[in-house]
Amino acid sequence: MMSIADKERSREFPSVTDVETACIAAARTKNLGHWSSRLNDLLTPDEKRRAHLLLNHVARSVDGTTRENLRGVFVNDAPQSDTDTLDSQLRQLLKLPEDDGYLVTEADRIRFRSFLLRDFWKQEGSC
Repeated sequence: MMSIADKERSREFPSVTDVETACIAAARTKNLGHWSSRLNDLLTPDEKRRAHLLLNHVARSVDGTTRENLRGVFVNDAPQSDTDTLDSQLRQLLKLPEDDGYLVTEADRIRFRSFLLRDFWKQEGSC
C-alpha cells in the first residue's frame, strides 16, 4: 500500500479518507505498469489493441461486464468480420488476462480481480 505524506493525512489518521487517498495514489503509480507492459511482450499490435478495448470496457464498472457485452465491443470494432472469428479472438484474448490474474469470471460477469488494478487500468485507458 502507498503511504501518504504527513501533510495529506487527516487529523483522524488512519481514517477511511486516508485509506482512499492512499488507494488513489497507488492506482496512479507506474508500479502497476508491468500489467500493461505484459501485453506488449506477448501480443501482436492488433491483439494488444483489442485486449486494450476489452480491458477498458471491463474497467468501466466495479461489477465488470458480460462476455456478450465484450463480444459486442469486438463486433463494433470490426463489423465486417466473421462472428466465429471474433468469438475465437475474444476467447483467446480473455485467456491471457484471466491466466495472469487481471480478470476473474464469476457467474456471468467478467471483472478485474483487484480494484487497484481496475483503477490503474481506467487511468491507462484514458491516456
